[in-house]
Amino acid sequence: MFSQKLLRSGLFIVLALIAGLAIGCGDDDDDDDNDDGTPPVDDDVDDDVDDDVDDDVDDDVDDDLDDDTEPELVGLYLDQYARAIPQTVTKSFVATAQWSDDTITTDENFVWESDDTGVLTVDQSGNATGVADGVATLSVSLQGMTDHADVIVGADVFFFDAVGHFLSSYDRITGTVTDDYLAATRDIAFEVPSAMGIWEGVAYVADSGAHDVPDAEDGGLVLVDLFTKTTSTLEYVGLDNPWMVKIADDKAYVSGQLSHNLAVVNLWTEEAELYDLSADCAPGDMEVVGDKVYVACSRYNPVTWAYGDPGQVAVLDLSENPATVTLIDLPRVNPQHMAITPDGSSLYVVSTGDYFSAFGFVSEIELASDTLVDFFDLGNSPGPIAIAENGKAFIGDADALWTDGLVYVVDTNDDNAILRGVDVPILFAGAGGIMDIAVSAFGGDLYLANWGTTQTSIMSPDDYTISGTPATNFAQGYSFWQ
Repeated sequence: MFSQKLLRSGLFIVLALIAGLAIGCGDDDDDDDNDDGTPPVDDDVDDDVDDDVDDDVDDDVDDDLDDDTEPELVGLYLDQYARAIPQTVTKSFVATAQWSDDTITTDENFVWESDDTGVLTVDQSGNATGVADGVATLSVSLQGMTDHADVIVGADVFFFDAVGHFLSSYDRITGTVTDDYLAATRDIAFEVPSAMGIWEGVAYVADSGAHDVPDAEDGGLVLVDLFTKTTSTLEYVGLDNPWMVKIADDKAYVSGQLSHNLAVVNLWTEEAELYDLSADCAPGDMEVVGDKVYVACSRYNPVTWAYGDPGQVAVLDLSENPATVTLIDLPRVNPQHMAITPDGSSLYVVSTGDYFSAFGFVSEIELASDTLVDFFDLGNSPGPIAIAENGKAFIGDADALWTDGLVYVVDTNDDNAILRGVDVPILFAGAGGIMDIAVSAFGGDLYLANWGTTQTSIMSPDDYTISGTPATNFAQGYSFWQ
């Protein structure tokens, strides 16, 4: 036993001495290499490994935490807050969800409801169908948030009677015309309505007269709430004789014919900013393209009853600060009506002429360069113009005796080839002139106002066939509530 202990002790001592020698016989110079030429052991390796491991672990933890955190719903919105749907017609609503991570989605498990299924039904994809005439509220919900839209079931075509001075409606499904939409509630009478547009359940009517305003140079819009059938006015100092209104996005553009200016109205706040055009512009029709407003300047002088020569188009560029106005000269006096091609490349301007010595021209302006690129004569005194989705321009006129209505057709896709000119116009016997033309938002048919027969002719832009002639009195300002 003793000898085994001694042996183990001696072996321990030997091993300890060997270990001590190994420790004492290291590299004694100051370089980084071992004396045997092998690279040194890097003490920092452990630190690097530790750091890398820590970083990787931290990153993974952060990623896992991020991945496990679901974004929260911060907003829920409908694409429209007011709409009209005729009976049996289905229209789709789109709901948009906004999330805390700045994403926007439209394909969530939304819950759709109608507060009156006897008037309006809706499926869980947002497709709403008119059942019976009336008013219903449609709602969409998601994760405790809800948004609403008001829906009229019934007429979705509105216009005004330019002679009777009241608002009218047309139900495309039943064929019913309501001559005086506000008969039971009207508290404001139109003086001289001349144009109209619809935005979020309200009809904005340009009325040439002032309404109980001391300053005769104040003018503005008559507002008709199509749900409550109540009216109000917006008056703007310095806007005299509002003649045309165009609605684009959430703004209304209103021309002041006698003040030679233009009001841009923010429809959310109802505040307006006025922009001066040329001193003798006498603005009428207009079109809005992005930040530019194209305005027909008839240059009419109410004292001399004459039209300034040449007729012009004023281009108001709102992207500039301050806004700028440039003028494009036209080959004929009295530009009155405008339309833009479906592809947005060209603006067509109808100059009616002076009605007795200078007859009408149609001018084409290239919008990319704001340059007059073509013009042509149609004879007589052409008036309203509309360009259908097939690229055909339809231009209304009256015959020499104002007994019939004439419509000319020009192909804007084929170098302005005249398909139906003065020799072979589309004839509307007894129409007394075509006083307004509009392209319907529902299928693209044309609505043509025939005052002589007190009807609207609904015409196909492809083969010119007539599908309906509702009795609409002296219709003007067609507005299609999409």
